[in-house]
Amino acid sequence: MVGVVTAGPLIGPTLGGFLLDTMDWRAIFYVRVPFIIIGIILTLLFLKEQKASNTSSKIDWWGAVTLFGSLSCLTLFINLGGNMGFASAPVLLLAGATVIFLVLFIVR
Repeated sequence: MVGVVTAGPLIGPTLGGFLLDTMDWRAIFYVRVPFIIIGIILTLLFLKEQKASNTSSKIDWWGAVTLFGSLSCLTLFINLGGNMGFASAPVLLLAGATVIFLVLFIVR
């Protein structure tokens, strides 16, 4: 799995640069067409229709809010920490909020 995931960032820029140098920029999009066709054919062959279940699924709003809060604070902590310094008060407050939201998420 790691090899497949790593292949994209390794092959993508090289193939994109080659296509841009040898062909028009639209060639980047034309390369995808065979993969899309193969994907559609495989989907039609192997995926079976699923029947809708009668059970109603409910969204865990508390979990969604705490996860969103922790990820948002973590992202802001990393971005603002690089600009303002990781020892500044707003950045430290974001770090604390990240921990609080994450603990609430795990407890919930």
